[in-house]
Amino acid sequence: MMKSRLPFTAALLVAVAMPAAAMMHNRLINSAPLASKIVPAPKTISLWFAEKPELALSTIALAGADSAAVKLGAVTELVGESHALTVTVEGALTTGKYVVRYKTVGTDGHPLRGSYTFVVK
Repeated sequence: MMKSRLPFTAALLVAVAMPAAAMMHNRLINSAPLASKIVPAPKTISLWFAEKPELALSTIALAGADSAAVKLGAVTELVGESHALTVTVEGALTTGKYVVRYKTVGTDGHPLRGSYTFVVK
């Protein structure tokens, strides 16, 4: 008697679908300034995401090598870019390493937190 292939087929479909589902969560796909780069002092920080971020639930923070917070303006949507957020750098930046920290929620409702560094020359 031949055994049913239904359990095997179902398991295979779950295994294939899981990585695709994991990729559906929001993620940072680009930034300005770019991560790990040496740049002149930026006037803005912009972040692009795979999904539209929820503006009301989004924050961007900037800290220097001494962990002191750098004053930033309000987080806004980047004009003409539905999947991007931007913030004006209002504090002075001196030579050194900086950390950008961000939090947002994508349209799927899952929170996203992350950080990256850049260096001001």
